[in-house]
Amino acid sequence: MIETERLPISTNVPSSAHPSAFSNGYQCISRNPYLRSDNSSVFTGHPYYSSVFPQQTYFSTHRNFALSNILPLENQFNANISGLLSVNPIKDDRADASMRDESLRRLLSLHRAYYDLSSLTFCKAVYLVDVFITRVKVKPRYMMILTMACYYIASKFDSIKQMPPTLESLVRMADCGGSSDDLLKMVQIVLTKLGTNVIAAIGSSSATALDFLSALLADANKGVQDVVLPTFLLREVENALCSTKSAQFRPACLALALLVSYKQVCPPPCVNDSESPTFKILETLEFADLRPIADFCNISWDEVEACSRTLYEGGVLESYSPAKSSVPLSRVMWSLAKRKRLNVSISVPPKLKTICENGEAEMEE
Repeated sequence: MIETERLPISTNVPSSAHPSAFSNGYQCISRNPYLRSDNSSVFTGHPYYSSVFPQQTYFSTHRNFALSNILPLENQFNANISGLLSVNPIKDDRADASMRDESLRRLLSLHRAYYDLSSLTFCKAVYLVDVFITRVKVKPRYMMILTMACYYIASKFDSIKQMPPTLESLVRMADCGGSSDDLLKMVQIVLTKLGTNVIAAIGSSSATALDFLSALLADANKGVQDVVLPTFLLREVENALCSTKSAQFRPACLALALLVSYKQVCPPPCVNDSESPTFKILETLEFADLRPIADFCNISWDEVEACSRTLYEGGVLESYSPAKSSVPLSRVMWSLAKRKRLNVSISVPPKLKTICENGEAEMEE
């Protein structure tokens, strides 16, 4: 099923990791350090906004404490997925950008409607998918079950004690083919190919676009760390990660682009967001404050504008309402009969060939 493509990934880690146990009698997470890397690939584009920035702003005269803490970890959550845009799935027999995006949109629908897990869990699942498919050749028919496996792994690190997804429910609700045993084997393949150091570092630390948004707003609020992001920002980050074109930007760049887009468009907030204390911080944040942040993060303003344009052209900014989704109703995978939702263990013949222990599919007709 898979062929390993060796791409450089840093495993130089200085801190302890968050232990977490998986079901079926095996432990996959132990104490491990964080990942660090000094280099990261960034997609660049042409300017989208023209702006004039003053010499002195809030962020040019105050230290960025929260940003300083997560910037060294950013490369953990910045897999270089731009190569997927040039993959020919028929010729190469490999999942491409469109297949990645489709599987993540299906996962997002399931995540929002059926599993009450955090947006951070979804972001970490996306990163696991991205780092796996950049290191390993994945055949198109296994893209969906791989996505579910990564979501299952990420759910083990969710600090919010909600009902965790089971292997059986993920297989049935996502309609990805195969059985729960096949999904478990895929989980084990992901753990083997990425290694427990990488998995543990992702689980114990966090430098996603959500974390950068929280850090930016915390610094804007004089270092107050208890920042709960408005629902519309959570939704927009999730939507952005489901598109390879926008997900290929650095997490810090994506966070800045979302703030730029918000300050440009200024959509009317929903009632819940307008009552949020964090929303008040957003209202007081000046557009001119964002340029010094980009400089602090070593991001050119052209890249921020290119990301903003990509978000706009990709439809990510069509609606900031938490009641709406960018996923068409015809593709909402969780729209199931009540009977099936209550009994996700209904016996259905698997559509995929059985995944063997060595990670290869049996060549049965």
